[in-house]
Amino acid sequence: MNLNVQSLRVLVAMTLSDPANAARSVIAAGYRRDILWTLLLLVSIANAALVWLSNALTGPTPEQMAQLPILELADLHVVEKPVRIDKYRVPIS
Repeated sequence: MNLNVQSLRVLVAMTLSDPANAARSVIAAGYRRDILWTLLLLVSIANAALVWLSNALTGPTPEQMAQLPILELADLHVVEKPVRIDKYRVPIS
């Protein structure tokens, strides 16, 4: 098996339709173990990048939003400078 664009397309299609046969054909191709581990690492990195890109484009799902911790008002840094409250106090007479 040569690793060119056409064979990779066939392998991707076979992986989606029949993953066991695709794995058998890759192992039967006779590549060295270090090449197979490198391919596994590259596929894992590509998968992680695609998942990150998908989440970045679509945003969190309602289920993911429900699992986020609730922020307290003290944690929100909306005001750039601290405001002194006592300067607005009205003296009680």
